[in-house]
Amino acid sequence: MKIKYFLQVKGSADTGKTSTITRTFLKILEQEQNKLEKIKNLDSGDFIALINIENKNLAFISCGDIKRVSEKTYNILLELSQKDIDILILTTRTRGNTIEFWEAILKENHKENFDDVLENKEWFAPENKKEIDPYIDTQSNKLLKKIEKALKEIQ
Repeated sequence: MKIKYFLQVKGSADTGKTSTITRTFLKILEQEQNKLEKIKNLDSGDFIALINIENKNLAFISCGDIKRVSEKTYNILLELSQKDIDILILTTRTRGNTIEFWEAILKENHKENFDDVLENKEWFAPENKKEIDPYIDTQSNKLLKKIEKALKEIQ
């Protein structure tokens, strides 16, 4: 399987990476012309999904904090998808083994870096939990714009 475009949602723990990618995924599914091809819900509450938009194949991987989990989810993606992926939207930490794993996958796909990055920077301590929803909505809208841009760029 070949991946044409890598869109990374990165951030430290508790910055809303999974919430951002999940909300974006749900917004995309609300549009009737977009078709959910496959989804695999994981025990952790994370998911791997394939969506067809404008005859392009998008994959979402919502978990990316731990290298062994990233490896496992990538292998599940390989099992789920019988086609090349036009855009892979995934979450990662900012550094460490997970990034090293994805850098190897990038190289397999003849890439030096992620094609685009959305960085989640806000850390949500218990005292600022009320600020999560507006922040996640803002980040989700930014991610949607990045996906729309990528859809236009991919041939």
